Amino acid sequence: MTVVGAHPFCNLVFRCGCGPLALAAHCNIHAAAPPHCPWCAQPLWFALAVALALACGGVAIALAWRRTTAILPSVATGMIGVVVGASLGALLTIVAR
Repeated sequence: MTVVGAHPFCNLVFRCGCGPLALAAHCNIHAAAPPHCPWCAQPLWFALAVALALACGGVAIALAWRRTTAILPSVATGMIGVVVGASLGALLTIVAR
């Protein structure tokens, strides 16, 4: 998940320079002056966002699975849940800074 989703999502939200291939090599956490990426500076916030993403994804899959046992709708709903959970984690990070 880190390579595929977390670093590009981090860059999308915080404009920090993280990327899918370079990971955090170009993150603004390496710059001397702030602003610094809150997820790279405080990994606890990143862990909270990941936990929320996984929890929301799991809940979304469970809810979709109750309606249909087809794989594609469950996976699509789970992906949406992961994005919603990660967005909630980013929002909590922004509010708490």
